[in-house]
Amino acid sequence: MSDPNWRNRSMIYKSLFGVLAVAVLILMSAATGAAQTGELRGKVWIQQADGQKVPLGEANIDVFRTDMSMNKPYTTKANKKGEFVFAGLPFVGTYTVAASHPTAQPNFIPGVKVGRDIAFEITVTPGDGKRLTLDEIKSA
Repeated sequence: MSDPNWRNRSMIYKSLFGVLAVAVLILMSAATGAAQTGELRGKVWIQQADGQKVPLGEANIDVFRTDMSMNKPYTTKANKKGEFVFAGLPFVGTYTVAASHPTAQPNFIPGVKVGRDIAFEITVTPGDGKRLTLDEIKSA
């Protein structure tokens, strides 16, 4: 004898499968969206007159995207240990990281890629405290 409720159970199973499939698709798309940004971190040093390098706290860090035009750089400040972190930068792209400080000559690192799990180090020397623009970096 057949079960009179088999059609109801079949519909429930189909509905449950559909809900699970949609949930999996949503989770996969969220993971893909999160993978499109990355982290950029590093440390700023100042080379003193005696040749010794010490961390440069409160340095200005500017990140310029160089593979396309952008109106203004991403900016932050290094902490007291000279460390800086940018989270959420677009993963695709090429960047230049510039460091400046009121007591230092600015310096930069070109060709930086985001999300490579590399701590970049920028060394500056005592100077006038100039802050670089993208045009100055491109002409250097």
